[in-house]
Amino acid sequence: MENFFSLDGKFFRFINKFTSLIALNFLFIITSLPIITIGVSFYALYQTNLKLSQNTESYIARTYFFFWRKNLKQNILLWLPVMILFIFCLINLYILPFMPETFFRSLTLCIQFLILLLLQGFLIYAFFLPDQYRTTLKYTVKNAVILTFKYLPATFLCICINALPVSIPILLPKITGYVLAAFIIIGFSGISFLHTFILQLLLKKENLFGSL
Repeated sequence: MENFFSLDGKFFRFINKFTSLIALNFLFIITSLPIITIGVSFYALYQTNLKLSQNTESYIARTYFFFWRKNLKQNILLWLPVMILFIFCLINLYILPFMPETFFRSLTLCIQFLILLLLQGFLIYAFFLPDQYRTTLKYTVKNAVILTFKYLPATFLCICINALPVSIPILLPKITGYVLAAFIIIGFSGISFLHTFILQLLLKKENLFGSL
């Protein structure tokens, strides 16, 4: 029991990691306020969480801003077309229910949902890949697309984790306020942290992390 509550014990390691995720979530939200920088912030979020999951990170803010500035142009160029495609799909999903119910409408709705799901998976891989597999924008896109489809079960597991903040309030509407508060405090960093454990296992198989 003494070891559990010691400075090197599990309790204080958990508290330290939890507070780090809160700080990381705050940094992500602040740096994402200009919509154009959301992709840059996602890259910094995933790379910092990777360090945090390996217990190799002590200075969250310093590490986050190091990755935020790194590959800045590439991450903006990667994010912009994806953002435009996201917006296009969301507009379609808003308009389509008002159209006459036909096979074409149903097919288009399914395609829009599928595109949105695959875009999420693509972005997760694109921003999590090690630098040696992100040397150019074209190379980053190629590797992210390959991994998205090669590991579809893991891709959809990550997407399901993304859906938790939405699905829980739908199933349990009475706790919507608590879920929203938790998401604001630790939502983005917490979800990214869970993704990190899944993706590390996959990228080990691909020998993309020689040191892991």
